[in-house]
Amino acid sequence: MVEKQSIILDPSIHGTYALIQQLGNYRVYCILTIQHGKLVDILRFKESIIETSIEQIQLQIEIEYNTKDKDQEQVVREESQDNTYE
Repeated sequence: MVEKQSIILDPSIHGTYALIQQLGNYRVYCILTIQHGKLVDILRFKESIIETSIEQIQLQIEIEYNTKDKDQEQVVREESQDNTYE
């Protein structure tokens, strides 16, 4: 994500896509907004696993993005992989 890249998507692809992953004691999630095949926004968040459940994060994403544009497609993907850094 820090290196400049070119990705070509079909212009019919649009919507909000979210990936939730557990890294150590945190749940990190990334929300991508794609309009007409172009990435227009990336949001990144980090929450403590003690303070926030996966269900709370999913509900928060659904509420935030379903109220903004009801025609917008939404995909929430969870990866329960525990990655820790040494």
